[in-house]
Amino acid sequence: MIVVIPFCERDWHLAVQNLDFCLIKDKKAPPGADTALLSWDAATPHEAIEKVSERAHRYFTKVDTMTYPVPSTLGWPFAANKAWQAVAWDFFKKYPGQPWLWWEADATPLRENWLRDLLDAHTAGKKPFSGHVVQGMGHMNGVGIYPDNMHTYCSEVFMAARAAWDVTMGPTGKSVMQ
Repeated sequence: MIVVIPFCERDWHLAVQNLDFCLIKDKKAPPGADTALLSWDAATPHEAIEKVSERAHRYFTKVDTMTYPVPSTLGWPFAANKAWQAVAWDFFKKYPGQPWLWWEADATPLRENWLRDLLDAHTAGKKPFSGHVVQGMGHMNGVGIYPDNMHTYCSEVFMAARAAWDVTMGPTGKSVMQ
């Protein structure tokens, strides 16, 4: 599993804090989840990229990066949709057969071994998706583990604009949770 760490000008400091927590509690990412893909848009300040990258290199064995164009429409959900869509397509091309954890900057680990536990649960579940399904809504919360070939499960997610990409995968779109 590859851990995707998306961040932007507004939330990069949260990604740094999350990685600092990991460095204190776990020291190193566990085998099987020790590769990270850092993702940011072209407007992200160089200082932010350097700080997230420095922490990621200390925690993960391997760190890859990708930059995508600044979304033409800013704000939620447009910018978040473009960030996820860019990663999903890039991931499909570069990491065939690998699942990936979409770790948003506001998803803070609460205990040590959290990444190992997620990997183990995903492996044991033998499903392409792992994550929290929002009660009463029927869609998986954005933070979760996804397959490399998302487009084969839910092509609608790549067209999401006015609705958040994770909601698009729920009852209003082609649900992948069934």
